[in-house]
Amino acid sequence: MAQRFVLTAQLNLQAPNLAGVVRSMKSQLQGVNTTVNVTANTQALTKVNSQVQGVTKQTQKATSAMEKFGQSAGFAAKRYAGFVVATSSILLLARAISKATGEAVAFQRELVKIQQVTGQTASQLASLTTEISRLATGLGVSSKEMLTAARTLAQAGFAADKTKAALEILAQTTLAPTFDDIAKTTEGAVALLSQFRKEATKAGGDIKFLEASLGAINAVSKKFAVESGDLITAIRRTGGAFEAAGGKANELIALFTSVRSTTRESAESIATGFRTIFTRIQRTETIDQMRQLGIVLQDSTGKFVGPMEAVRRLHNALKDLDPRDFRFAAIVEQLGGFRQVSKVIPLIKQYDKATQAYAVAQAGATSVSEDAQTAQQALAVQLEKVKERFLEVARGFVASEGFKTMVDVALKLANAFIKVVEALEPL
Repeated sequence: MAQRFVLTAQLNLQAPNLAGVVRSMKSQLQGVNTTVNVTANTQALTKVNSQVQGVTKQTQKATSAMEKFGQSAGFAAKRYAGFVVATSSILLLARAISKATGEAVAFQRELVKIQQVTGQTASQLASLTTEISRLATGLGVSSKEMLTAARTLAQAGFAADKTKAALEILAQTTLAPTFDDIAKTTEGAVALLSQFRKEATKAGGDIKFLEASLGAINAVSKKFAVESGDLITAIRRTGGAFEAAGGKANELIALFTSVRSTTRESAESIATGFRTIFTRIQRTETIDQMRQLGIVLQDSTGKFVGPMEAVRRLHNALKDLDPRDFRFAAIVEQLGGFRQVSKVIPLIKQYDKATQAYAVAQAGATSVSEDAQTAQQALAVQLEKVKERFLEVARGFVASEGFKTMVDVALKLANAFIKVVEALEPL
């Protein structure tokens, strides 16, 4: 007789997956006559649910707090940004005023140097100051650099009216694409007017000649592999010898360009070579030797034909001659010597390029003023105009009687304080 066992078990489950546990137990006890009574711990489940709800509420509170914190941080950041912008603007303005005052004092010191050079008073130079301010604010160029250029012109003996006219041209060169700083250009302008004095007189005066020559330099520099600084160097170093040989400024620019753009030798080296070549080419023995070869370098009156024309005749006579021919070597040696062979050969061979450069120079007389007008579109130039207007105001402030009185009082107080310190030194 089979015996029956009764197994009674009570399970207390505190898991949320109660139905899954029941299914698992029934699956494992298949074939066994069992009665499974599951009693859920209602209190435990209620506690778990309450804890979950509590966590949810705390999360919602935390989220709300974070949102409020973010809003507060945003408002604080805006307030701080506004404070920083306002403070920075005030500090920048104060720094700008301090810097502008310093530059105005330096401007006044440079103006005193011009007074010392010219012997004129500040009131007599007022028109020069006004002109510099007009150019600085109108073109967007540095007033300090122009005042330095004005002192250079004054030292060169320029009259006040000629100085003002020359300054306008020099100021425009700073806006052209090929020129270096205005100081070097001013030195070149002085050399140009001093060495080509006769040509300047024939051209209608120094200012008109200066404008045309600087325009030619600018135009040629834009079209050929030569820099404005190189051409100015050539004018300064060999302009006198070239002019003495009957040459003109644009001819020197053209011939120098043909050699510089071909050999890429330094401007100083080429200019020195030119000075040697155009001195030797006028010698009687050179002219006689060239005549024996069928190259006439004198006109009907016996005068030298000039550098440009001489190079043209040499080019036409030698263009079909093999450089290895002894006659070619003899001519090169006679013109420049062994040291200047590298300049003489391209000077003769590249005459066609020289004629092209000469045409560009002749047509580029107004190129500087045209480039200055184009440069007004640049943002940097517009900012420079605003800066110069601010400096103009600062110069007016420094020149006022109130500022002078304030500085005088400050200096007296400083001297008095120094005397007090000196008196206390023995103690």
